[in-house]
Amino acid sequence: MIEITQNGFLFLVPPNFKQEIEVQCLAYAIDTLFQKFLHKCACVAIWSDSKNWTHTICDQLAVELRTPLYSQTLPLDTKKEMVKKTLDWYKRLGTAKVAKEVTELAWKSTGIEEWFHAKNRQPYTFRIKTKDMSLLAAQQELLARMEEVKNVRSSLEGFQFITEQTIYVGSYAQTVEKVKILPYQPKKQEQKINIMVGATFACAEKLKICYQQ
Repeated sequence: MIEITQNGFLFLVPPNFKQEIEVQCLAYAIDTLFQKFLHKCACVAIWSDSKNWTHTICDQLAVELRTPLYSQTLPLDTKKEMVKKTLDWYKRLGTAKVAKEVTELAWKSTGIEEWFHAKNRQPYTFRIKTKDMSLLAAQQELLARMEEVKNVRSSLEGFQFITEQTIYVGSYAQTVEKVKILPYQPKKQEQKINIMVGATFACAEKLKICYQQ
């Protein structure tokens, strides 16, 4: 098998023509043009080479495709995932499923709470649950950017920020038996048993902050 990128046109020429200057010049010209052609083909095949994407390539593709909620500060793996899913998102843009997928990648969202999941809520409103506390500083910008994903009818009511703490529960119990040895046999024998029990409990905290538009 001949590797097309390693062997030039002169390799295919019959031996009796390889020594001619005209043939060698023609082979050099064809090889130079062919290498340029292969380079252009590699540039066209960028979508099939996503494993080698860099931050710069992802940023350029995101600008070209207008990837929703994209940010240059995201990790590289997240950028790749969002760019790959952009065209599919635009096919289903405005649905709750797309809003959930986009916010999970861009904002580390843990879910979307729609108006019918709670009492006394305005129809067609929703909240985004997230553990990323860094979003607190850019709440107004995020509310505006959410317009790219949601449908016209729905309205983002705010963010629900959740913080979690580890719960520690412990207990301790001890039984003590006191025995007194005497040099004689007492008429009455008394046995004292002291039981000590202790417990400790630390509760977790859940922070819920909602920002109204």
